[in-house]
Amino acid sequence: YIVRISYQDRFLNPRTSAEVRCWTNFTQPASPEMPTLIDRTTSTLQVGWLRNETGGVRISHYDLEFRELPRIASVNLNAWALVLHSEDRTLMDQDSNETVFVGLKSSTHFQTRTRACNMLGCSNWTAWSQFRTLSACGDGVVLDGEQCDDGSMNDGDGCSSACVIEAGWICSTVAAADPSTCAPAGIDGIRVGDEECDDCNNIAGDGCSPERRIEDFWQCEHQGRLDARTPCAGALVSESFTADLCHVVCGDGFTHYSEGCDDGNVEDGDGCSKTCSVEIGYTCRFTSAANLYSSECDGLCGDGLIRGSETCDDKNDVRGDGCSNCLVEMGWACERQQRGSGTEQEEVEVCRNTCLNGVIDP
Repeated sequence: YIVRISYQDRFLNPRTSAEVRCWTNFTQPASPEMPTLIDRTTSTLQVGWLRNETGGVRISHYDLEFRELPRIASVNLNAWALVLHSEDRTLMDQDSNETVFVGLKSSTHFQTRTRACNMLGCSNWTAWSQFRTLSACGDGVVLDGEQCDDGSMNDGDGCSSACVIEAGWICSTVAAADPSTCAPAGIDGIRVGDEECDDCNNIAGDGCSPERRIEDFWQCEHQGRLDARTPCAGALVSESFTADLCHVVCGDGFTHYSEGCDDGNVEDGDGCSKTCSVEIGYTCRFTSAANLYSSECDGLCGDGLIRGSETCDDKNDVRGDGCSNCLVEMGWACERQQRGSGTEQEEVEVCRNTCLNGVIDP
């Protein structure tokens, strides 16, 4: 700057001083403070910073650099080769010491830095500040209070549309940047996923295998009642469920070891009842040496009851008395008669010789 003073003396004569050259001490501004987070959502970051010395001249604008970091466990924060998204931004107003970045990915880390500029130049860049957008349910990253995140918004797959682990499931996450993997918990009485049954135990041979598959020749009924007593060790105290009720399939023609018989139907009166138990007066045998095959039932000869193919039953195996091997002998007729009275009354087989049948009876 050139300074020259003009004035008048006491006699009103004009006077002028010599010119004096003055040098200012104005400089480039100092670097602002590192950007800090003001607010964030799943898709925005609002950041701000404080300015330092202006260098004696008005701040003309701020420059910003902004970049996205990849979702990996270890990141070289200064390696631009890893940057997936970058943005340069200039703010012209010296009072605009904050900005909002929009349209960002959820659950993602970003870096930003800034510098201040005036008419004499710009300051050094600040160090990088790192921020993360909030997690959005369904983005496959477990953060911000989420119990799980499998990358979908579907219910019924273990991780709900609200990113909460559903009843009957367990979910695990290897790293925060990885989607959750959910599988049926088992031993809790709740059928979920690909479970065919859940009888609250890991015992094989009771209808429901340890892999939660219905075993051969069994069927399991899903109870699914809340607040019922259950032996399930894995059930939550506040959410009790009833174990599956498994039983052998009666009527499929395969005699399970827990069945007395199985003749391929569920009808009474044929020796094998609708509950696959041997009926009174019958005996049942297997059509194979193994006990997992169909049953054939017939009357139990000698018990005094006429069942199946029997035509008589006199409670003995004596030949020549009219009933032999529970079949009426030739030349005889047998009928049932009541003998005794009261509690002693019983039905007996009475056989007699027949005449006029062309056979000389003894």
